[in-house]
Amino acid sequence: TTGNISNVGLVNANVSGFQASGVLVGVQNSGTIDKSYSTGSLLVNYFAGGLVGNSYGVISNSYSTVNVIGYNWVVGGLVGLSNGIISNSYSTGNVTGSGGAIGGLVGSQNAGAISDSYSTGNVTGSSVFGGLVGRQSSGTISNSYWYNRSQGLSCYSGGNTGCTSKTSQSYFYIASNAPMNSWDFNTIWQENATGYPTLRKQN
Repeated sequence: TTGNISNVGLVNANVSGFQASGVLVGVQNSGTIDKSYSTGSLLVNYFAGGLVGNSYGVISNSYSTVNVIGYNWVVGGLVGLSNGIISNSYSTGNVTGSGGAIGGLVGSQNAGAISDSYSTGNVTGSSVFGGLVGRQSSGTISNSYWYNRSQGLSCYSGGNTGCTSKTSQSYFYIASNAPMNSWDFNTIWQENATGYPTLRKQN
């Protein structure tokens, strides 16, 4: 797609494909995806994302709870391959890949930026995998986190810069804790006393 998508949700989807597949969009060549979400399951060979397979555009205020399985490499809970911008977004599904570049939020970040975002699912891969991003070859990560389920993973393969990793789940329920204390809880995020932050108007 090269256009803009807003306020779209796909619920209980069951999607399978060969490559560059997502529950909402396969390849986002440009444009913006905003206030959109997906739930269900995804089974793809490689370049798989719970919301978008490959992204070269902007994704904001969106989430995925999809459980993603990729038979090979570049598999992410929200986006498989990211060359664009991701902000105020999250993924909670489990992510499994047989190859490398397997990440809770993004499989492979090759450019662009990820900010004010998080992932919480289990991440399983054979090589080069991380809790938030599987492989980061370029781009930036800021004010983001992943709930480390005692898996011993870094936020991304090789580091934690710009990303908070904690094994205490309840730590992330409190908006005054970093990095959530820099997020917009007035208009974008909503604090939940017994759960992770959610996006407003999408609960």
